[in-house]
Amino acid sequence: MRSGAPGSFGAQLKALREAAGFTQEELATIAGLSVHAVSALERGQRRRPHAETVRALSTALDLPPAARDALLRVARTSDRDAAAGSGGVVLPHVMTPLVGRDADVSALTGWLDDPAARTITLVGTGGVGKTRLALEIAHAVAEDRKTRVVFVGLASTRDAAFVAGTIAEAFGAADGADADLPRRVRAACEGRPTLLVLDNCEHVLDGMPVVASLLAAAPSLRVLATSRTPLRIGEHGIWHVRPLGELDLLGERLRR
Repeated sequence: MRSGAPGSFGAQLKALREAAGFTQEELATIAGLSVHAVSALERGQRRRPHAETVRALSTALDLPPAARDALLRVARTSDRDAAAGSGGVVLPHVMTPLVGRDADVSALTGWLDDPAARTITLVGTGGVGKTRLALEIAHAVAEDRKTRVVFVGLASTRDAAFVAGTIAEAFGAADGADADLPRRVRAACEGRPTLLVLDNCEHVLDGMPVVASLLAAAPSLRVLATSRTPLRIGEHGIWHVRPLGELDLLGERLRR
């Protein structure tokens, strides 16, 4: 399994765990954390561990005082580096310009300005450009700096049971049980307008009810999702993303 960069908190945690002879599952159980949390820390996907998390891991590893202090110092350094490097927003890079979607962007941006639009799902066939459109919106929102943007890619999440843990990692709130996730996300939002972007939801629809619980718990949270089919979370806005060829044909008919 891939670990964090040499010298990072994740790399040191993995080395200490292996020296103690623990698996990730064993360490998580002893420390009272989720396996997702330990895995994300070791892989460097989560670089801002809470002090309580570091203490729990140190206790589980039975580290002497000097080693505990050293691990806590590395965690604090990782926290500062992550905060300075991310600027609070971590989004996939967009390598190419968005072509032929000006009307979609305009409509969706206006839709997101409506406080009543808590959830919008971009629905369309595979490869139609849902993710690229969602990223265009997400980057525009992030650049405005008034709203925090959290991106969660679900393409590699094959079990709906892992949806909650994956979202928790993105919010830096992976400690604790999935049932406590709404409270932790509400605390992570701290009343600040937050846009949660969920990409490729169609194969984990059974895990989507957690999204409804997050929206209920955090009033400042909004969701922009992509899926081949609508989410199963009750009433929410749906935007059908059409192939560009169909849009061109529609525009030609309107001009006649």
